[in-house]
Amino acid sequence: MLKKLITVIIIVLPAAALLPYALKPVLHVVIKNSIAEQIPGAVVKIAGIETGFSGISVKGLNVEKKNTLQVDVPDLYLRFSVPGLLKGALSEIRVNNPVLKITAPEKKFESLKKLFLAGKKKGKGIFIQVVSINNLEVEVRTKDILFKGKVNLAVDLGAGAVKTTDIVLDSFSSMDINAKNISIKSDNKGSKLAFGCGTFKYRKFVIDNAESSIEILPDNTVGFNNFKADFAGGIINGLIKFEKSDILSYRAKFDFRNIDLSSIMKSFEVDNKLDLSGRMEGSLEFAGDEKRINAIAGDFVTDAPGGIMYMKDDSMLKSMAEKYKQDINILLESFRNYHYNKGHMKVRLEANDIVMDAGLEGEAGNRNLIIVLHEFQK
Repeated sequence: MLKKLITVIIIVLPAAALLPYALKPVLHVVIKNSIAEQIPGAVVKIAGIETGFSGISVKGLNVEKKNTLQVDVPDLYLRFSVPGLLKGALSEIRVNNPVLKITAPEKKFESLKKLFLAGKKKGKGIFIQVVSINNLEVEVRTKDILFKGKVNLAVDLGAGAVKTTDIVLDSFSSMDINAKNISIKSDNKGSKLAFGCGTFKYRKFVIDNAESSIEILPDNTVGFNNFKADFAGGIINGLIKFEKSDILSYRAKFDFRNIDLSSIMKSFEVDNKLDLSGRMEGSLEFAGDEKRINAIAGDFVTDAPGGIMYMKDDSMLKSMAEKYKQDINILLESFRNYHYNKGHMKVRLEANDIVMDAGLEGEAGNRNLIIVLHEFQK
C-alpha cells in the first residue's frame, strides 16, 4: 500500500508542478480572445504570461482599436483559489500602471460604452471579488468631453463597497465648462468621499478652491454636500444634487457672502455697459438637466456702505426712457456716478433670458434698473 502511495506522489507532484507552465499557451489564447470579444474590432497583444498555483500575471497587455482606443497594461494580475474557481470566482484582479487613451473627436462620450461591450452573453459568467486599479493614466478626447488625469481605485464587489478612491483630473472640459485640478478621494476606510476643484469656469463665471463631501444614494442620486468655494472676491456655500434617470438632472442652492459686484458684472459680460461697485450677499437656487437650465431664482442685498453705479451704455437708458416716457437727459444724469447706500436684486429665468431686477437707494434718490441677459442659453 505504501509503495503504491509513493508511486502516485512521484507521478502526481511533478505533473502538478508542471501544470501551470503547460497551461500558458492555453491561457494566452483564452485571455486574448476574452478581451477581444468585449472590444469588437480591437487588436489584442500579450507579451507574456507567468503562472502559479494562486495567480496568473499577464505581462505587456496592449489593446488597440484604430483611431479610437489604446490601452497599455504592463502588469495584470489575476489571483484565485481552488475553492473559488470551483464556484466560478476570482479572488482579485489587480491592474498596475495602465494607460488608457480614447480619441474619438466625432463621437459623444455617451456612445463610448459601445467600445467595451459587445453585448450580454448567456450564462453565469465569472464573479470577481476585488478589483484594484493602480496608477491608471487616462486621457479622453471626444466631441463633447475632454479630460486627462490619474486614477487609483479598489472595489470589493463581494461586499459591495469601495475600499479606496483616489481620482485626480489635471483638466476637464465640456462645452462651456472648463475645470482644473479636480480630485475625488476616500478616507482610510473608504466610506467617505471628498471632492475638490482648483478652478471651475462656466463661460466667464469662475469658482476657485471648491470642496465638498460626496454622498451616493441608492436611488441614483449623488449629492455634493457642505459645498464651499471662493467666488468673485467672496465665499459661496451650499449643496448640489445630481440624479440620473433617463437623463441627468440637477438642482442646487447656494448662499453668497461678501461678493464683489464689479466681478459679477464681468461674469455676466455687461461690464462694458455698466460699472457697479460694492459688496452683496444673498441666495440663489437653480435646477436643470443635461440639455438646459430650467429654473433660476435668486435674492440679494448689498452690504454697507453701498457703492457707485456708472452707466456706460446710453442705449440701455434710451430704452428705459422710451418704455417709461421719461426725459433721456434726466436719466443720463441720474444713472451716472450715482452713489447708493442700500440695494437689493432679484434674479430669475424667463425663457432663455436671465433677468436681474435691481433697486438702489441713495441720498440722490432711488434708482430701479432691469438688466436682461438675452439668450443666456440657446
